Amino acid sequence: MSILTTCSLLPITSTECKQYSSIAFDGCFFYLTSSQGCFIHKFDCCFEKVESIETCRSYDCICYDQREQCFWASLVEDTTKIVKLDCCFCEIGCICLSGFPDYCTRIMSISYDCKRDTLFLAFPRNLVEITKEGCCIRLIETPHRTYTRSVLVVPPYFVAAYRERHHQYIGIYDWDGQEIGRCRFPSKYVIKGLAFTACWEDGRRQLYLYVLTAKHYRYPYIVKLLLDPCYEEIECCEGGSPLPDREIGAEFLPRETE
Repeated sequence: MSILTTCSLLPITSTECKQYSSIAFDGCFFYLTSSQGCFIHKFDCCFEKVESIETCRSYDCICYDQREQCFWASLVEDTTKIVKLDCCFCEIGCICLSGFPDYCTRIMSISYDCKRDTLFLAFPRNLVEITKEGCCIRLIETPHRTYTRSVLVVPPYFVAAYRERHHQYIGIYDWDGQEIGRCRFPSKYVIKGLAFTACWEDGRRQLYLYVLTAKHYRYPYIVKLLLDPCYEEIECCEGGSPLPDREIGAEFLPRETE
């Protein structure tokens, strides 16, 4: 059995073709950022748009902090800072990043670890865990010739989406950064962000991964994946309603790779 099974493929309908850059889930709603404007777009669990929330500036990557019930986001115009946002998306704090290697320039993704109360940052060539004061805890080098697109902490594992040469993958790793398994992901659906929910269905706990993608780098889609039951020890800090299954194409039959 593959570590990931595709459940649905859902286009995000919009009057304008938005280039969404990241996704976060607070247990009730999904939030998508776009570097094209000063808005954060709120969606329900069926990915129907609820509202577009105007912000003071444009944010690139975003994640939700369950302990403080706030958001952390990177800036489009300043990659040396991570800002703290309240539930109304007003800025209430800031983390200044310094002392990182020179190649840690563009933040590709931010994820919150609810167990350790830390933040995980994905850069193209490595992953960095930091405190909320901006101190580096550890740096994980990614394999040679890979390009990291997104990271998501799901204790005791983390999930990373990355590109290796001409192929795209989603991998699951233990806490030391050792790959447990990976699946190839269709390259025409460019991965932009990852979100995670757990819910009970027919008396069983189901773990879902939501992948924000851009078909042909342009059209936004959500791909819903079911995690293998062997990962049921994952600690989820939030609940959620399952996304209704939609018809999927043969291209989304997951292929596990060695």
